[in-house]
Formats: sequence, structure tokens, C-alpha cells
Amino acid sequence: MKKTMLIFAGLLMATLVSTGCPQKTNDEKVTQTDGLTEADPVMNGKNHDEPTFNIGVDSPGFNFGGLTTEDTDVALPKIEPPTPALAPVEESEPAKPFGGAVLVIQEEAEIKSAEQSAPAPAEETQPAEQPAPAPVEETQPAEQPAPTPVEETQPTEQPAPTPVEEAQPTEQPAPDPTSETNNQGTKMSITKADFGVLPETDQKVDIYTLTNANGASMQVISLGGIIYTLNLPDKDGNFGNVSANLQTVEEYMTVSPNFGTLVGRYGNRIGGAKYSIGDQVIDQTAHANDNGNLLHGGKNGFHKAVWTVEELQGDDFVGLTLKLTSNENHQGFPGTVNIVVAYKLNNNNELTIDYSATTDKATPINLTQHTYFNLSAFQTSTILDEIAQINANQFIPVDAKLIPTGEIANVEGTPMDFRTPTAIGERVEQVGDNPKGYDHCYVLNKNAENELSLAAKVVDPTSGRTMEVWTTEPGVQFYTGNFLDGKLKSGDLTYVKNAAFCLETQHYPDSPNKPNFPNTILKPDETYHTVTVFKFGVQK
Repeated sequence: MKKTMLIFAGLLMATLVSTGCPQKTNDEKVTQTDGLTEADPVMNGKNHDEPTFNIGVDSPGFNFGGLTTEDTDVALPKIEPPTPALAPVEESEPAKPFGGAVLVIQEEAEIKSAEQSAPAPAEETQPAEQPAPAPVEETQPAEQPAPTPVEETQPTEQPAPTPVEEAQPTEQPAPDPTSETNNQGTKMSITKADFGVLPETDQKVDIYTLTNANGASMQVISLGGIIYTLNLPDKDGNFGNVSANLQTVEEYMTVSPNFGTLVGRYGNRIGGAKYSIGDQVIDQTAHANDNGNLLHGGKNGFHKAVWTVEELQGDDFVGLTLKLTSNENHQGFPGTVNIVVAYKLNNNNELTIDYSATTDKATPINLTQHTYFNLSAFQTSTILDEIAQINANQFIPVDAKLIPTGEIANVEGTPMDFRTPTAIGERVEQVGDNPKGYDHCYVLNKNAENELSLAAKVVDPTSGRTMEVWTTEPGVQFYTGNFLDGKLKSGDLTYVKNAAFCLETQHYPDSPNKPNFPNTILKPDETYHTVTVFKFGVQK
């Protein structure tokens, strides 16, 4: 029995030894390996969750080469003992920028995991024994040069937004729309074309067309500085030419009654074609062209000269600068005179004429513009129904040859009174003799010498066109086309008596022979300068 019990005890011990006792498990371990942080129990063959790895950072919000991580974790499967499969990681880096090495490790680990059918012993999977992390450190994105371009190409650092801001309409230095086009899209412009040549010299004559932003236009020819056309709107918006003209250079040189010309050296008349400057008598009778008088500078005055023309344009006007040199003894005048005249047509349909001149010897000068106006655009054959108003209390009486008597008379109680709006034809037959009509200089009401002030206003009741004349000159010659007789034509248009009127701003006629009239003798140390403005509009 005792022997039997010993045998039984021996068998029991053998059984206990062969089955083994429960072993104590390993404690949890946390190991950091070159930038990859593992925060999970060491794998020991049990079915643990896959460890997670933080890509090179321990805190969220880390900026990585222009990319921001917010606790960006890449989940990796169980890492097996080192195998040849990890060797290509370093060679794969160029193809995987921005942390590509970690992605390769994950890919290789997934492939290896698929091939393993059973977990390896815990001892063999200790991270401390893996040589793989070394390549991982070399492929940390922080050491790669690639992130620099990413940071530079961030939208907030690109220079592109600056041009965008400059291109905003509110910041564009766009031109004033009124200086370019009107509401209908008319563009301000100046064009030039051939008009003809002088018959004897073949000197070229040009014609310029100036158009403002309202579509109003004027044409000027270099011969005589002539205003050839003035196309202006009526009350219905229809444009028409209000300036009398002729068709050819030859007509302007031979038969023109100074249609549209710049007049000089002396506009209007010098009686007897003689005068004195100091003790010197100037005799110009050889150039007399009007009943023994000198009219508008002589028969070959400025109106028959070809002017040098330069185009002129500002923000709200188109224009021309015209220049001429009148040499010593031209038409018998003393001294050499340089003249500059500027025409400016602005977007308010105002035509400004600016005159200036200098001389090297004392000489008379009295420049003016001689356009013949018909505000109906010649839809009516005469201007007798147009309404005129002249801002003058006095006028200058003339003799039978239209030379001033030297008197300055009041207009009150005479047919010369246009202080209130009056039809031009209302009293025209009461004035003048052979032919009848107005051809008189009015003494303008002025508050100060050289003041730019209203001289006259004319309204055409049919078309509604209006014209105001403003000037720094002391006088204005009112002429009603008395010498037109139907012989002159332009196309289908015939210029009958009173077909047009002139308002010629100027100093008084025959001033060199009238000491009581304002002075018209320009001296070498002086500059002649006057301004006249024609303001066109409509009255409905």
C-alpha cells in the first residue's frame, strides 16, 4: 500500500510537470524609436489592437513643411521581425516626398502581414531589436528639401493678389468718361485730310475735323485758318452746319468775302490806308482794297496765308494751334509779327479762340474771326428772323465809306439798340445806305478792361439753336451780310443778301487814326493777347 501510494504520488508529480503551471505575463512597455512613437503594449502573441504611430510629432497643430497636422496618426499593422522587405524603403524615398518613407513602411508592413499566418513570439517582436527605424529617421520629412516649395506656393504668400487688387475698377486711373465719349459713345477725335493746293505755288492746304464727345464738330482749313464748318445739334438733336463756306481753294483766294477767316494784321478798316506811329507816317495805299481804305489787313492779309497747324487735345476739348509769321512790310505794315491762335472746341459745345502776338517794331494789330453764321443751318435763306441781343449801350457811327467819324453814340432810341432781344430784320432797313443793313462796331459794356464778358446772344426760333459770344475785347462788329447778293454758291446753297451774320470781336475800326479810341499799336516789349468764346446751345 505504501508502495502504491508512492507510485501514485510520482505519477501526479509527472503529470503536473508535463502540463506546466501558469506563467506570469510581461508588463506593458512603451518604447520610442527615432521619431515613431508607439503607445501600445508590446505584442506577445495575443490579439492586441494594431499600434498607432504619430508622424514625427508629439503634439497636434504642428506645421510640417507647409502642411498642418492635427494629431495626424498613421495606423500600422503588427510589425514583424526584420525582413529583407524593409530594405527598399530608403530607395523608395524619392518617389514619396512629404513623409513618403512612412507610407512605404506601412505598405510593406501590410504586405508582410498578409503573408504571415501566425504571430511571432513576443521576444522577437521587441521594437528595440528592430534595425528598421534607422532609415525612417533619414526620411523624416523635416529633412527633405521638398517642403520649401510647398511653403512658397501657399496662396497667402503668392504675389498674384496684388495685380488682382490693382485691376479692381475702383482703383483704375480710368480717364474721365466725358473726355472720351458721350452717352451715345461718340469719341473725341481730330482727323486731317487734303483740301487742295494754292493755284500759283502748289502749296498744300489741309482740312482738319474736330469732334467733341457730344458729336458736335468743326472743320478748319490751314488756308486763312478758316472755320469751314460748325456742325451743331438743334432742339430735336439733328446736326447741321451753321457756318457759310465755299468749295475750293481757288474760290477762297479769289471771291470769298472772308468766309470763316482769321483776319489780320488789322481787322476792320483803316481809313485812307494811312496812319502815324509817333512821328512816322505809315502809307499803305498800295494795298488798299476797300474804296481807298485798308480792310482786314489788305487784299493779301492773313486770310490768304497758309498757317502752320498743330493738333491740340485736352481732357475735355479738341483743338488746333495755328501759327503764322508776318514779315516786315507785309501788306505795308512795319515790323515782323509772330501770331499764335488756338481753337478749342470743348464738350459743352463752346468754341474758345485765343489770340496772341509779338512784334519787333511798333505796329497796329487787331485780330478777329470772320465766320458767317446762320443758326438755322441755312434751312432758312436769311437770318432776319433770328433774335439778337447785344450787351452795349453805345456804338460807333460811320461815314458813307464805313469809316468811323470818331464819335461814340448812344443806342437808345435808335435802330442800333439791341439791349433787349430783337429780330435782326425788324429795323434792318432803317440802317445804312446802299446797301442797307448793320455793319457797325458796338462799344461793349464792361466792368473792367480785358474782362471776359458777354457781348451778344442770338437765338434761331426755328431750330432752337443759340449762340452766346463772350470776349475780352472792347468791341464787336455786327454785320448782317449786306454785300451778299446771290452770286456766291456752295453746292445747292445760294448766299443771298442777309443769308448770314457776323459778330467779330475786336478793337474799334480805324483806331490808329482815332486817339480817343483804345490803343491798337503793339510795341516790341509787349504781348498782344485776347480771348473770345462762342457758346452754342439749344432753346426748346
